Amino acid sequence: MKVGDRFFTIAYTFDTRVIEVEVIGIEIIEGETYIHFQNVEQVIDKWFKTFDFIKPYIFNTKEEAESKLNLL
Repeated sequence: MKVGDRFFTIAYTFDTRVIEVEVIGIEIIEGETYIHFQNVEQVIDKWFKTFDFIKPYIFNTKEEAESKLNLL
């Protein structure tokens, strides 16, 4: 994963939904990789999470993400 990569994920907020996000930064803190990413449509929505935390929620297509969301 690198800056500029895009993927679909499930946004758990008041309105749980599938969104497309873009990686805007990567940092390694105490040996742990953190990914800084933002919502493509609303760039004010940003997150800073460990790669291990978001790995299960990285999808190549919107359809894959929506399928996972429907199972939750």
